[in-house]
This record gives sequence, structure tokens and C-alpha cells, in this order.
Amino acid sequence: MINEDNGRTREEEILEFCRAPRSSREICNFLGKSTIPYLNRTYLQPLVESGKLLLTVPNYASNMQRYVNAENAGLIPTDGAILDCCKVPRTKTEIEQHFGLSHFMAAKHYNPLIESGKLIGNMPGSPKSRWQKFVAADAGMPITTDDILIEFCTVPRSRPEIAERLGMDLKYMRRYIEPLVADGRLKMTKPEMPSSIDQRFFSGDAPVVVLTEEAVLTFCGVPRGRNEVGERFGLKRHNVQKYLNDLVVGEKLKITIPLSPQCWHQKFVRSNVDVRVLSEEALLEFCRASRTKAEITEYFGVSCKATLGKYLEPLMRTGKLRHTIPDQPTNRFQKFVSV
Repeated sequence: MINEDNGRTREEEILEFCRAPRSSREICNFLGKSTIPYLNRTYLQPLVESGKLLLTVPNYASNMQRYVNAENAGLIPTDGAILDCCKVPRTKTEIEQHFGLSHFMAAKHYNPLIESGKLIGNMPGSPKSRWQKFVAADAGMPITTDDILIEFCTVPRSRPEIAERLGMDLKYMRRYIEPLVADGRLKMTKPEMPSSIDQRFFSGDAPVVVLTEEAVLTFCGVPRGRNEVGERFGLKRHNVQKYLNDLVVGEKLKITIPLSPQCWHQKFVRSNVDVRVLSEEALLEFCRASRTKAEITEYFGVSCKATLGKYLEPLMRTGKLRHTIPDQPTNRFQKFVSV
């Protein structure tokens, strides 16, 4: 019978629909009529007998029976087809979906291959894990989670990137990453901040900037701002502030503007490096002779005259500094002198 809508016979429509494995119910719904027994008797059995349709389950009457056209015979779950499918790592769910089988029916096919060693799982220590992936033994590719991680991390990778690569939840990453870090096969870009959200993991000897105290102290051989340190070592603003503050408290770094420790223009330098710092004592000493704002910023290396006022005002209020032109505070010739 010819379908007037598309000019094809029922047999042609069924063969086209069965490019992927289909059950009798799916075919019946696709045609929009006929009972399943009538469909089987009138259309499916003749197509199977002629070799145009193939069965995915040898038992014709199985409830799990699927039909696929002869051109897509590779979707029938034979041992060879499953091993071919697993040339790349596949979860059990992926295998089941590929062949259109229920978990129970698919297990009958892949369990013997796993037991015989023809399929190898990537998590031998967690055989029942739902993230377990299997690959054909002759595929010649990294199979264990450790091997996959080490190969993936030839460039620095974050925890979310690793979780996506392994197809796992982020909260389970520690159990796979920490053993590799402990035995040296993975390294951290920020070993002194293991829980940092900016942490990256890498393998091999790739030229990577690693956050260590020695590296930061070397970088701060000249005064460096927070942004400079953050960009150099891949730290966000909050993390770089905390890290640098700890080094200042430990007297390994010093700040160039002690008058305002949280100043945005603050710079950090190694404690043994001789640089001018904008402290109260240094400022009052410099201003024994009257000085303009420009002279003060140039002497102490403060980046902006506009911000200098907030360092000078507390000293003005306490009477330790005074204006040389007190009646005209904003006069462009204004200078400051110690009292």
C-alpha cells in the first residue's frame, strides 16, 4: 500500500524508521494504526524473513525485541559490535542507549566481556561506580582514571574541567586527584593554597608559573601591586589579598604605604629590599622643609596626587602637618610642612 503523503510503501517506511533499533510498539505508533499482532504478521515477519530487517534479540518473542534495518547491522549487540562501540570509553548507560537495550538485557551482553577481560573498566577500585567507563582491551588508549587524568592535565586544569572530562560530580574529585598529587604524578599551580578556587593541576614538566612563597618573594624584588601579583600567579583579588597579608604579617614582605594598609595603590616588596615607604615618620621627616603634593608623590612613588590627601588629612587634623597657605587649602601653590 502506498502512503499518499510521502509516496512510499509501508515496508519502506518501516525500514526507514528502523535505522535505529525500534520495538513493535514504537513501529505501531509510528504507523498510527494496526495492532501489534497484525503488524508482526503482515509486515515485520516478512521483512525479517527476507533479511531486510534484523532482530537484536535471537528470541523472536522476547519483550525486549528490537528491529533494525540490515544497513545498520552494527547496532545489533554482538560481542564484536560492543567491542567496536567501546573503542572509546563508554559507561554502561551509553552502551545500553547505543544498542537500544534495557539495563537487564545489555548486562547479558557486556558482563561476559568484562569477566573475560575483553572490556576493561577505568575504576578497578570502584567496580560499581555509576561513572565507571569501559574500553576494549585492544583499543590501545589510557584506560584507568589515573592515566586519563595525567594525560588530560598535560596543561593546567581546574577541578571543574577535570570533573567534566571524567563525567563526574565535582564533589567527588578529591578522591581521584589527591592520591596523584601525593605521589607526585600531578602537581598544583598553587601548592601553598590547596583549596583555592584558582587551583590548577598539571602533569609533566610544562613551563607553568607555580605559586610558592619563594616565587612570590622573588617576583616582589621590586614593589608590586596586588593586580600584578594576581595576574602573575593566577589569583583572584580576594585570594591575592589574603596571601600577601600573611607574608606581611610574617615580615617576609613589607608595604610601601603603611599610612593606609588597605590602599588600592598599595605595593608589596621583599623586606630586605631598601625602598622608600610612606609612613608617618618618613613623611614628617621629609616635610621638615615645605613640600608640594607633587614633590611628596615623586619622592615616595605614590601613583596619584589625588589619593595623597587621605594620607595627609589625619596628620593635618592631629596638628603634625600644616599648610603654608592655611586660608586657601586648595591653592595650587599649597605646600605642607611638619609642625
